[in-house]
Amino acid sequence: MLGLSRESGVSVKIVQLLRPPAADQATIDTMGEELIEWDCYEDSSEGLPAGLYKPNTSGKAFEKVFLGETFSCFALVTNGTKEIIAELSLTVDIQTSQRRCTVALSYREPITQLEPGASLRAFFAHEVTEIGQHLLVCSLGYSQAGGKATCRKLYKFPVLKPLDVHTKFYDSADQVFLEAHVQNTTDDDMIMERIALEPTEGHVLIPFITNPLEDRCTNGWLIRPECMRQFLYGLKFNSGETSSRANRGLITVGKLSMVWRTSRGRRGRLQTSPLERMTTGCGDLKMTIVDAPNVVKIQEPFVITCRVTNCCDRVLELLLTLENHLQSGFVWNSKSRQKLGSLLPTKSVDLNFTLIPISSGLKYVSGMQFQDAATKRIYEPDEVAQVFVYT
Repeated sequence: MLGLSRESGVSVKIVQLLRPPAADQATIDTMGEELIEWDCYEDSSEGLPAGLYKPNTSGKAFEKVFLGETFSCFALVTNGTKEIIAELSLTVDIQTSQRRCTVALSYREPITQLEPGASLRAFFAHEVTEIGQHLLVCSLGYSQAGGKATCRKLYKFPVLKPLDVHTKFYDSADQVFLEAHVQNTTDDDMIMERIALEPTEGHVLIPFITNPLEDRCTNGWLIRPECMRQFLYGLKFNSGETSSRANRGLITVGKLSMVWRTSRGRRGRLQTSPLERMTTGCGDLKMTIVDAPNVVKIQEPFVITCRVTNCCDRVLELLLTLENHLQSGFVWNSKSRQKLGSLLPTKSVDLNFTLIPISSGLKYVSGMQFQDAATKRIYEPDEVAQVFVYT
């Protein structure tokens, strides 16, 4: 904390307001002595979320501040002189490396002057949307018998990341599955009250059957410090929906929206940046399975139908080669080399292939090579389908 002020006897400081821990919230109504320490803000008249708060008395300027939380404080102005001070003008700014904003202040009652020994509280709440170093600037202007004067305090504090979120996509025919790994990077137990995938237009969430044995708390999922939880979501395309970005192999799926509270009573909310995935394909060329069996018998031929789409802005002249050594479990029973002709931008062609399974188990169909005559570039879709082979 850095202080800049005139030695006038008038002081200004910022006091952080803390939420009660979960245990205190459960006993607050039955323990009278607690009510001396905690203050209740029922109607949000001070600009704070309604609830219980108490001033931070830890000796540190601020407790740890995390991204997504609402940072609640009050500015305390004290007249330590023997004169009345008037024409009070108080502002609080929060600066980051990206921007500077002036927060709105709320007062329990309007005060235009302070008597000797009197004090003034101005409340504010700020939702933290950036990580990294923050600078809080509290400036006070006032007048007294000697003329106009100013008082200013500067507070530096870091904003930390409360969660680590990693995502992975899995494609399955016309569906896609999103696996989200969420890690608690705070020092406190965390209850994830809500974690939802908000899909973009053109996507529909697939409802899952809830596991009755899942260790979900009454109000959410418990995540211990440094521990991680996995969440799975299924999506499918709306019928008839297409995307210009999908033709490029890139699709925006949606955003993860999270709401949590910690064992210290702190609450927060975050939304990830748009989640994007590459569609099955090789950049300029996209391949999807139109039809393929899930289960086949060993040594019995079967047919798959693939759709090849030109995702670039130029005409593709493609030569298809089928290679047996690039896959295990199947051999091709189709023409090993063939010209597909001209494939115009955004256009598709359906191809039928016959394969013979030669070993049992869950096997992947691979071994297709498409060569562009103009650039000589080779596209190799990998594991275009999976089929279970039984004996």
